[in-house]
Amino acid sequence: MVIMSFAWILPLLPLAVFAVVMATGRRIPRSVAPGLGIAATGIVFAAAMWLKSRPDSTGKLGAVGFCFGGDIVNQLAVRMGSDLAAAVPFYGRQPSAADAAKITAPINAQYGELDTRVTSGWPAFDAALTQAHVPHEGHIYKGANHGFHNDTTPRYDEAAAKEAWLRTLEWLNQYLRA
Repeated sequence: MVIMSFAWILPLLPLAVFAVVMATGRRIPRSVAPGLGIAATGIVFAAAMWLKSRPDSTGKLGAVGFCFGGDIVNQLAVRMGSDLAAAVPFYGRQPSAADAAKITAPINAQYGELDTRVTSGWPAFDAALTQAHVPHEGHIYKGANHGFHNDTTPRYDEAAAKEAWLRTLEWLNQYLRA
């Protein structure tokens, strides 16, 4: 049974960066992108710790992110250690093997088969998580592209999106409600 009664927060920095990129039609220069990722991770980390400290919190935190947000979820898993109880990155770049060794949160990674730039990093991430004894799953959806869960683009894949979201909710229920 899937239950969707979780408290959700949505820090806005990653959305603001995305909005600027979309409005200007320009890519973020590679030299600037790492700094934005570090800043966004810090903001999301602070938001997560605020949520965890609320009196109505169970103290169990999960993180779900898409694209750049998937990168942030992976970085939160590295940074938060046992403060993160579950993580579901959708087509997010994977951390290095050294950083993956710091992860304790169960990871349920979602990838599109056609998104080879990101999906190609899964085997190494899988190996690093296995070596670190982190519970994890990786799902690669056949014929799906990067952004397959975004129903506002031509890349949307309804079947993959529904299956991935069901797996996401099951993962959160398993690790946040236990």
